[in-house]
Amino acid sequence: MAQAGEQPARILLVTATAGYYHQSIPTARRVVQELAEESGDLAVGTIIEDVAALDRLTPEALASHDLLCFVSTSGELPLTEAQKQGLLDFVAAGKGYVGVHCASGTLKEWPEYGELVGAVFHMHPPALTFTVHVEDHAHPSTRHLPASFAVQDELYTFHVNPRGTVHTLLRGESGSAGIEDDLPLAWTKTYGDGRVYYNALGHFDEEWEQPAYRTQILQGLRWAARLVE
Repeated sequence: MAQAGEQPARILLVTATAGYYHQSIPTARRVVQELAEESGDLAVGTIIEDVAALDRLTPEALASHDLLCFVSTSGELPLTEAQKQGLLDFVAAGKGYVGVHCASGTLKEWPEYGELVGAVFHMHPPALTFTVHVEDHAHPSTRHLPASFAVQDELYTFHVNPRGTVHTLLRGESGSAGIEDDLPLAWTKTYGDGRVYYNALGHFDEEWEQPAYRTQILQGLRWAARLVE
């Protein structure tokens, strides 16, 4: 929690889409704001809801925030080279980045963004119920979870398995939807001096309303903002 006299860590939240639009985006925006308000040490400073507002994602705007959060963004967002470099520099300088769900399927033609996130979305089978296993119970985003749990969601796979370059928190059960593979779904990593948290879950509105998932996202945000170890 923020100490008396300390300002909450400010989040710049982006939900702009240049491709598929997830129907859960309005719910996700509301939940992120609720989580920030409930936390006492986070605050949503700026929300960029659509492509038309992306000109606000500038190095100057980032400078007044502590955390950049992409939720279910998609497609090749029309960012200038200065905006792209500013985004990378922001995180590398010690700030935080949180990506949720289709954030890994955004800006796929910009390799440096994929390096920031940790992986680039490849495909998913139709939404299904599958088992998720917790690999790290010590992380703030997973301490509240059982060893495994069932979820109805999209099972994301990535062009290159990120294991080995990220710290995996959650994985899908191999064999789900016939995919016999290692299936990392949530992880942390560093980028320069900054912290990165990514969670591939979150396709449906109902998931954003579930306390266990909300706690994952809240603690991912707090960890990336260096409010918790």
